[in-house]
Amino acid sequence: MPLLWSVSARFTVEKTSEFKILTVVLALIGVFVGLRVPFNKLVNIVYVINGYVGIVLLGAMLLKTFSHRKNKATSSEKVEQAV
Repeated sequence: MPLLWSVSARFTVEKTSEFKILTVVLALIGVFVGLRVPFNKLVNIVYVINGYVGIVLLGAMLLKTFSHRKNKATSSEKVEQAV
């Protein structure tokens, strides 16, 4: 339920009728998909998507880390030149 709550909270304001409706609709979609798709296929799909999202997040974190280090080095060189 925490994942369902966080998705609903992102799109609507908590404790409103829209929030409750969206939460119920998302829960019904989840139940429908869970009952229609065999468990082994569902796990296979979720793990593959999770892997790709993990690779994208790792790439974004590495990109930010290296760009942050490059900017830090560039700004420290400017400070040394000013002194």
